[in-house]
Amino acid sequence: MAIGFSKGTYRLVVTDANGCTTAASQQIDEAIPKINFPTAFSPNNDGVNDSFGPTTPCEVTFNMEVYNSWGEVIFSTQNVQTLWNGILKGSTVPAGKYGYYANWIVQANGLSLPGEKRGVIRLIR
Repeated sequence: MAIGFSKGTYRLVVTDANGCTTAASQQIDEAIPKINFPTAFSPNNDGVNDSFGPTTPCEVTFNMEVYNSWGEVIFSTQNVQTLWNGILKGSTVPAGKYGYYANWIVQANGLSLPGEKRGVIRLIR
C-alpha cells in the first residue's frame, strides 16, 4: 500500500438525521509523498538494488521486520534509512522469497497519517 493525496480541492458534505447539511472544502496544493517498497533486490555490491527497504522523501516514524520461511524475524529496524542487505548474523542468506511487514506514520503538511504493508521480497543472488 502506498499512501498519498492527489493535488486538488476536496469537498466533504455531511447531512445529519434531521436533514441539516453542512459542507467544507480543503485545497491540497502539495501531494503527500508515497512510501514505495521494491519487489526484489540483489545484494551483490554492484551499487544497484543492493539492499531492501522503502523509499520515501517523507519524515516518518517507522518499523519493519523481515521474516524467513519459518516466520522467524531475521532483520528488524526502526529507521527508514536502515535497509536490509541480505545478511543474517554475519552470513549471506540464500536467494529466495522473504516476507516483510512494515508500519509507519507519515508526518507531512501538519498531518500524521498511519500506514502499513505486508509483502514478499525476492532476494536474487
